[in-house]
Amino acid sequence: MLTQDTDGAPHVLRAAVDGTTTDIPVTGLPAGAQINAYVTSGSVRRIAVVHTLDGTRSVGLVDLADGAFRSYVSGVRADSEAVFNDRRLVADWKAVRVDAEPGTQPSAVAGLPGHLQAVVGGQVLAGNPDFVQGGTHPALSARSLVTGAASTVLSPSFGGIGPTLDGGALATAGPTGLDWNVHRITPTQDGGVATEKVAQIQPYAVGVQGLALAGGELFLYGATPGAANRFSSFQLDATGRPTGQQTPAARRSLTPPASPATPPAPSWRPWATAGSPTCGPAPRARDPSSASASTPRPAATSPWATPAAASPAAAAAMCSTTAAQAPRRSSTSRTAPPAARPPSAAPVPPPPSGAR
Repeated sequence: MLTQDTDGAPHVLRAAVDGTTTDIPVTGLPAGAQINAYVTSGSVRRIAVVHTLDGTRSVGLVDLADGAFRSYVSGVRADSEAVFNDRRLVADWKAVRVDAEPGTQPSAVAGLPGHLQAVVGGQVLAGNPDFVQGGTHPALSARSLVTGAASTVLSPSFGGIGPTLDGGALATAGPTGLDWNVHRITPTQDGGVATEKVAQIQPYAVGVQGLALAGGELFLYGATPGAANRFSSFQLDATGRPTGQQTPAARRSLTPPASPATPPAPSWRPWATAGSPTCGPAPRARDPSSASASTPRPAATSPWATPAAASPAAAAAMCSTTAAQAPRRSSTSRTAPPAARPPSAAPVPPPPSGAR
């Protein structure tokens, strides 16, 4: 491990087989340099040190075997990334070979969408862009540090991307939330990279905040744990089922059981499914669930009103309206039961005596 003493000088602490620890002072760091960060990447032999001297930020590598430090790239931005393996270092889109002669100037690397993620073989990887154009997916891209050619490694890919200490990388990617996997990225003999699925990530269930049916589509408003609410749409077949692949929990009805104290809820069946890649972020609209106690809830006739926010009669009316817009179901499909009279309503008086 790399640490600092009370004077700020870095040291390499190495564990021996007999349980003892060897203290190796780091040599070669310029006097007066202020260490900003230690960066690990695709090597078990070296660690990067970001430091500032006389207002100039630079990146160098420490050899963990003997503590020797060498600076490689100077004049990097404060918000830039540094990635490396045992052969190459890329910092602030400037690349240099680790075995280059002292004083070798780094070469500029043409940028890629996103942030620097790893160096795998002779390829630098970039991903997790801050913005993507409409109709496109975020991707993990690569650029050859030898030829300068760019390529797409995985798409869609975002989220968990990073280097491994053996010189490879791991990235999450997949076509949909139902086929989202961890991929291992390794160098190939021809200077490229190869990918391999190593683990599948189970999809999150979407918490339903609102539902609506229109034109053969089920519209859902909700969010997975830790994410913001968004609108999703799912095409339905003639029986009212989503046409896409479903999770094992897809056939579980979310309708609460009826009880004497609770009027029966409309029998819609929101089939659970993972997010659609065509889903977009929710527009800026008022969230009914965020209304305070002093603010009245939206009218129950809103197509996004939740069952809890609507009276039984209004909810049944909403179901009747939306069901009329849905595709015709078979004779075996379930229909919404008639609205029940709320328990708080006054009882109907019996007819007058002698009335027919």
